[in-house]
Amino acid sequence: MPLLRVSLICLLGALGAAPPVSAAPAKPRGTVVFVANRATAKASRAVARVIRSQLADVPVRFQVVWVKRLPGGLAAQVVAARRVGAKRGALVVLWCNHPSVDQVFLFITRFREGRILVRRVDPSRDGVLGRFEAIGAIVRSGVGAILAGARIGVKPPPPPRRAAPPRTVVPP
Repeated sequence: MPLLRVSLICLLGALGAAPPVSAAPAKPRGTVVFVANRATAKASRAVARVIRSQLADVPVRFQVVWVKRLPGGLAAQVVAARRVGAKRGALVVLWCNHPSVDQVFLFITRFREGRILVRRVDPSRDGVLGRFEAIGAIVRSGVGAILAGARIGVKPPPPPRRAAPPRTVVPP
């Protein structure tokens, strides 16, 4: 019995003798900016918390930029995202659009390339928090792919050109 006890003590001592090896935090390789909408502040705060958690071990800085309201239309939102990204020196800018209770769209843009990834995040069996977790996982996956050198999303079509006003012909 004493031999078993000594063996057990030695084993436990060996397991706990050295502190766990932890790598030094990696130097951030860019900034991820989440454009949060004050019109949906409660949901935006929850999404920001989940994204921050999902990116905790990814070598990026995470910032939240609050706007009063997202502009209407995707083209205007992309322009606003480009402005925010340029001002913050961002690698990626992302935002959510909530056209209805059952629909949430996540937009991830690598604005320097002009590419955008759009994902519809459907309601979850786990409720609202499940949907937010899905958003966080999509962001983590997209940012990880970008850091690995992959291209995500597509180039959006150029905005429609405004037609020139019709010429009026004045009879001589």
